[in-house]
Amino acid sequence: MKVLLDTNILVDFLAKRPVFFNSVDCIITRNKKDFFGSKIPVYTPDEFLA
Repeated sequence: MKVLLDTNILVDFLAKRPVFFNSVDCIITRNKKDFFGSKIPVYTPDEFLA
């Protein structure tokens, strides 16, 4: 499973490279509203570990 951990620098960098997102299975972030409408499942850390 490929997971993207949300850090401002990393996400800003990768957001400009849509090819990367084609290989991601989910995004883990503390701020889900930043990814509203994402086609990739978005989880908080607690949700992911549950």
